[in-house]
Amino acid sequence: MSDILEENVDQKYFTFNDNGLNQDWSNEIVFMNPPYGGNTGDWIRKAYAESIGGATVVCLIVSSTDRSYWHDYIFPYAHQIRFLRGRLKFSNSISTAPFASAIVLFADKRRTNDYIVFYNESVSSLKKRTATAQLEAFT
Repeated sequence: MSDILEENVDQKYFTFNDNGLNQDWSNEIVFMNPPYGGNTGDWIRKAYAESIGGATVVCLIVSSTDRSYWHDYIFPYAHQIRFLRGRLKFSNSISTAPFASAIVLFADKRRTNDYIVFYNESVSSLKKRTATAQLEAFT
């Protein structure tokens, strides 16, 4: 788990065995960090679909903008996209991730005019914020 999240996990969460793709997120505020691998597109489709149903979904994902889900769901429908400067370091890892990350917000409200943000804040300073404060930064 990312150090950003470790201190801020809410009381309600889904484990790997719960399979969050099969859960109802309606009218919830959700933080999603999908497993890295081939099914990230399924998680992004779920985030988008649940946002239509009233959920607010904050996604921490690899910023692989060449993937089809970026072009089919994120660029056209995300409320906001933030590209993080630097690379995340997960608490159980010796080194940083071998990829850049982005935070994508899906919300059932109009997209802002500045919906793509090149987030100039360092990853280490994000650790100092609570999950709620990170969400408020999007609005």
